[in-house]
Amino acid sequence: MSRNRLFLALTMVAFACATTHYEGGAESPVRLDVPLAVGWEPGGPFKLNLTVYNASGRRITLAKPEPEAFQVKVFRAKGELACQTPRPTVKTYEGYSAMPVPSSAGPTVIVNLAPYCGSLSPGVYRYEATYVANRASTSSDLVFTGTLGPQGGRIAIGKGLSTDQAALASALESTTEAPGGAEPTKPAGESGAGAALTAPAAAAVPVSPDAIRACVDRELSERGLNAYGDPEGTHYEGDRPPVEEGGRVLYVASRNAEIRAACKIPGF
Repeated sequence: MSRNRLFLALTMVAFACATTHYEGGAESPVRLDVPLAVGWEPGGPFKLNLTVYNASGRRITLAKPEPEAFQVKVFRAKGELACQTPRPTVKTYEGYSAMPVPSSAGPTVIVNLAPYCGSLSPGVYRYEATYVANRASTSSDLVFTGTLGPQGGRIAIGKGLSTDQAALASALESTTEAPGGAEPTKPAGESGAGAALTAPAAAAVPVSPDAIRACVDRELSERGLNAYGDPEGTHYEGDRPPVEEGGRVLYVASRNAEIRAACKIPGF
């Protein structure tokens, strides 16, 4: 084996086998992508779609992510823990659990919080998710292991918020913490979809949706990304990203922290 090939092999071993803590930012070779804005109905379902994303630029191998390998914590406005799922399971899976993950892709896992958070009342909360990439007992491929996260966002619980992206954004934008870290305020009423989660004190500073959309499109163009924050030419199969403008902006914001910060997108 030549020196270059030996060096490359050793580098791949070090990358794949080292147990590392990744925050999940844009520079992470493997990251945990989570939705930053989540809408739940008062009666559920209380579910999160969490993605283990391969941004390394090459194919990697993962033990197939299972819900048991994730932990989600939900916090009240004062920072108090409201509910949580069990700690991530740390184990070695059977070899058949090893799965190839191409670059710029990754499996999405649905984590059901209903058994642990089903009693949450309407309001706005913050959540954090952590994922443990476990080992698989196979020698055919190098299996990536590590701890990803915590990464998180905000959850609004209210009538209609699971389906109405504009109402969800409005609910998150109009909710502020009262002095001293008061509890999240509850919907003013249940008469319409996305009832406002308004605070009795200071209102949020209004931001023009057109200005936010223009900023997002400018940032996407400068990065050479398409309207959804993916590389130009990306083909979508199955569920396509939202085409409604408010939903599209939230979709981009939930997947790109730099654009989210640059455009000061409210509700995050």
